[in-house]
Amino acid sequence: MDKSDFLSAYVLLKEVLVGTPQHRQTEVQDEMAQLCNFIAISAVKQEEFRQAEQFLRRALRYSRHSPYLMLVSYNNWSCLYKKTLNNSMALLTIGKAVALANYISEKEECLPVEKIKLLADSHINLCVVLSQMGEHQQALENANTALEWIEKYNGRVNGERLTVKSLNDRNNVMVIAKYNAAVELEHLKRTDEARGLYEDIRDFLGKWNVSHPMLRKVEKALKSMR
Repeated sequence: MDKSDFLSAYVLLKEVLVGTPQHRQTEVQDEMAQLCNFIAISAVKQEEFRQAEQFLRRALRYSRHSPYLMLVSYNNWSCLYKKTLNNSMALLTIGKAVALANYISEKEECLPVEKIKLLADSHINLCVVLSQMGEHQQALENANTALEWIEKYNGRVNGERLTVKSLNDRNNVMVIAKYNAAVELEHLKRTDEARGLYEDIRDFLGKWNVSHPMLRKVEKALKSMR
């Protein structure tokens, strides 16, 4: 589905919400929040920033009852602000996302895979924002926190075997987190540690996905360190 499909679905679902009984409104609001986030992120990618902001505001309104959906929305707000180079607002919104991530992790003992991935994504986003602001030690700490979350599921979650898609999602987030950690180690002049991480990523991608776009970045980084 492209953004126009999501917009059409949003209009239809908004009409459905009006006639939805009170006891089912939360369920429809969940769908509305997810649609608004999809539309907003599509708008960010197309640099339609006003529309992105409009739908992110709606996403937050529809997700007020759900810390998880609010976390998704604040993550997307930070993506918008990073794209528009507004680092202070990016930091504020991703900070709210991380606070919600911590709240969710404390309240729920058995997190499903998609929530674990989102918690890791939040710390990666915070790492990127802090790095842009020159706070490289804090950025590294958040990259490492993302890795800790990803290591919580390696093959199984809560005793259940993961699907191929879940494992691929896990591997992709792990690679991105390690790459960001290596970049921060370079900024901190910890060159040997950074090189070790780059080599780990290169070797892993060589076995898992040789067409992964991160492989070229890692090879370039290693070449510059020779």
